[in-house]
Amino acid sequence: MRAGERFLCRGTMATLAGAVATAGLLAFAGPASASVTFMTCDPGHFSGFGSETFNPPLSHTNSNTTPSTINVSGAATTCVGKVTGGTISATMTSRDPSTGQPGPANCSGFWSPPPPAGAVEAKGTFTATWTNGKNSSGSARLKSNGLTSGPTVYLVLKVTSGYGFLAGHVTKIKSNLNQRNPDGDCVTRNISRVDIDNPAPLTFVQN
Repeated sequence: MRAGERFLCRGTMATLAGAVATAGLLAFAGPASASVTFMTCDPGHFSGFGSETFNPPLSHTNSNTTPSTINVSGAATTCVGKVTGGTISATMTSRDPSTGQPGPANCSGFWSPPPPAGAVEAKGTFTATWTNGKNSSGSARLKSNGLTSGPTVYLVLKVTSGYGFLAGHVTKIKSNLNQRNPDGDCVTRNISRVDIDNPAPLTFVQN
């Protein structure tokens, strides 16, 4: 074999070796994981009567000076997915929407008019029990959607343990919430509780 042929042969073998190594790395890495939908609930299929509470109540005179404890609970029914429903309960502390720090919950700036879209109104924790008998828990947030046509908020729950949790992935339960039938009007009476339901699909998804 002449020198030029030996050089060509070595080059070809090196190229093949590199290709094999690259293929091995790709095979080891595996395909990118797809999202997993654990549950989807159509509008009206997550609800609770008097199940969002404020303590102390939202003040119609805007006189609260300490944060309120906000509890949100509801039942998801006739949903579709790996689970078909469950109960969710969140306990949060009201936040100053302008700073994100704990702050009082008053009618003005919390109920009507609402804070700007995306402002965090409350933070805390949640627990959930599903129709398969398993539980989830994690962090909870209420965020403003900035709508002035009706009292609504955005509930965001991040699963950090239990059903749906997987290290290296983010699993969230998200839904807009209608806040209906308050026991006050934020004009002459404080509000201590409201009914809730979801005007858009509630989703339970891992990415």
